[in-house]
Amino acid sequence: MTINARHLRDGAHLVVNGRRVSGTIEADEDEQVAVTLDTLPSSGMHFLQVQNPDGLFSNDFIFHVAEDEAKAQELRYQNHPDLLRDALAEAIEEGNLEETKRFLDVRAPLNARRSSSGMTLLSTAVFHGRTEIVKHLVEDWKARISHDTISCPRLKLLSWLF
Repeated sequence: MTINARHLRDGAHLVVNGRRVSGTIEADEDEQVAVTLDTLPSSGMHFLQVQNPDGLFSNDFIFHVAEDEAKAQELRYQNHPDLLRDALAEAIEEGNLEETKRFLDVRAPLNARRSSSGMTLLSTAVFHGRTEIVKHLVEDWKARISHDTISCPRLKLLSWLF
């Protein structure tokens, strides 16, 4: 993992959850530090400290360990719902129904608007002509269709179909 660290001395060592662990610490001039643990702790949240040889701690960090990449991605999405919403919107834009279903299963915000475009997931699907995804969002997930605030002609047409 890469961290920022100040006041780091040669010979510093790593402490995870209060216990010294083996690993490497490589610092560059810009206070960027690459930390590699020889053995990862169990899945979950952990506390990392970088301790200088004189006993003073340079930095403290909280980090998460996941079972695999899919679990790590799910954890990122739980901590950053905007990432999940945007990843779901990209899956919809690409017409990827399976990815769309997977993101919805981890509770992506269904009716939230994207900050970049102001579009909801439903309006994104309609705009890109992803009828299979539109049907899934409306019928299976009960995506909200607002008849009075629809400005997209395609979405306006869709609103009359449901």
